[in-house]
Amino acid sequence: MANILERAALMAGRIKGTYERALKSANAPLMEPTAWTGLPVWGEAAALGMQKPGNKADIAKWFTSWAYICTRTNADARAAIPTGLFVASAGNNKGKAWQTIATAPRAVDRKRRKYIESRADLRRYLVKAEDVEEVAEHRYLDLMKRPNPYISETDLKWLTSAFMDLCGEAYWYVGIKDGLGVPVQVWTIPAPYIKPIPGRSLEEYVIGYEYKRGNVRQTLPVEDVIHFRNPNPLNDYIGFSVLQGVADALYVNSQMATFETAMFENKARPGGIFTSDLGMSEPMVQRAQEDLKQKYAGARQAGKSMLLPPGIKFIPDSMTPNELSFLEGKRVTALEICAGFGCPYAMFAPDAIRANSEQAYISHAKFAVQPWLMRYDDTLNGDLMLMYDPDGKLFVASDNAVPEDREYLLKKQVADFQTAAIAPNEIRTEDGREPIDGGDEPLISSALLPLSQAVRERPEPTFGLPMPGGGGGRPKPGEDGNGGEGGNIGTGQGDAGKRLAEAVLAKVREKLGA
Repeated sequence: MANILERAALMAGRIKGTYERALKSANAPLMEPTAWTGLPVWGEAAALGMQKPGNKADIAKWFTSWAYICTRTNADARAAIPTGLFVASAGNNKGKAWQTIATAPRAVDRKRRKYIESRADLRRYLVKAEDVEEVAEHRYLDLMKRPNPYISETDLKWLTSAFMDLCGEAYWYVGIKDGLGVPVQVWTIPAPYIKPIPGRSLEEYVIGYEYKRGNVRQTLPVEDVIHFRNPNPLNDYIGFSVLQGVADALYVNSQMATFETAMFENKARPGGIFTSDLGMSEPMVQRAQEDLKQKYAGARQAGKSMLLPPGIKFIPDSMTPNELSFLEGKRVTALEICAGFGCPYAMFAPDAIRANSEQAYISHAKFAVQPWLMRYDDTLNGDLMLMYDPDGKLFVASDNAVPEDREYLLKKQVADFQTAAIAPNEIRTEDGREPIDGGDEPLISSALLPLSQAVRERPEPTFGLPMPGGGGGRPKPGEDGNGGEGGNIGTGQGDAGKRLAEAVLAKVREKLGA
């Protein structure tokens, strides 16, 4: 009996080993968090072995200087862009009550519709749609008016943006729901203290989220958390932080600031050296240094006149090449940090000309604000909106953050108007003005004629003169009703007027090639 049990245990061990080896193969489900990434989940160890910042918990000490400036700039710009709710209608589902929640659809203007259709992340909602309507009343919109009793939608987007820049990811807790399973509150979870819990199969890629801060430790279910993250080629579970990408530049900037602070506390910068013709012992030198430091060192002592004892001389120095390169290095370091956050340095440079500043703001909207908004919308559409509409007809879309080229738009409007390609009311609608009566039809100048009409043989002008052999024109002499000679050109002289009229007519015919 014992032999049978031993053999069964041995066989079970072999089967278990074979199964585990199969799971760890390239085409098998995951067996451990690092099976695909080869890196520990961020927070358990310093990702990539970088000096500073090493992990998400370091953001508190690095949320300063240029990192703070760029993070705040991005968050302010992104939170200022409105996010609307839309429904892709197909045939008989216009104005449908989505999950018993009444909607108030309204038409989407041509300009906004064109922008929505141009976005790749929204194209899947429009493939089979006959029309797109904006939803003006909905439970989601009510939720966004006040996500929870303490923050607004602007605060919610601001924190989401800041966490994604600093930590590479952001988390919403949506576990407070009504009887229909729809969230009634949204809370941001501090990203440095939460991480995904990897599953053991592709079907359960993430089985929950672990929140750990101080003595608090809690596991949150997947359906109660919305996870925003920047794409990370090094780890499939977490996002890649901008702080990680510019860690070296941030560290250099921090060390430069520390160095400058030390110099500032020692009278801003070393002003020179002291020499002595007297023989001074080591204790005397130390006492002299302490006395100088107490009397002249520090920002509050700057500019104070110095009185030296007899035998001691002060030799001032000038700024060395190393110090000059230090100042240039600070600018280059700031430029690198700003580029990492997608904020052009010209946005902050005091000597930037207006054209450069305007172009910098356009570049910032195009490369730092707009891509983030698309990622933000895509995450909400893939997670939150399915709670309201499992059929996938409802979707959110943020407005276009990239400002239009007003000069180009004005030239295009003028050209379209002059060629009757656009009606006056279309231009007024794009400018946000009310339409006018009769402005729905394009206008065309009466001076412009089709080519076929322009080359037709023109009628011979008469200028009101009598034609030879004809009965038209002015009355003949004696036919003016007064018994006198008519037909003159204002002279009233009979034959003389007639001859003058014939001469003028001959000149006209000559000019026209008749």
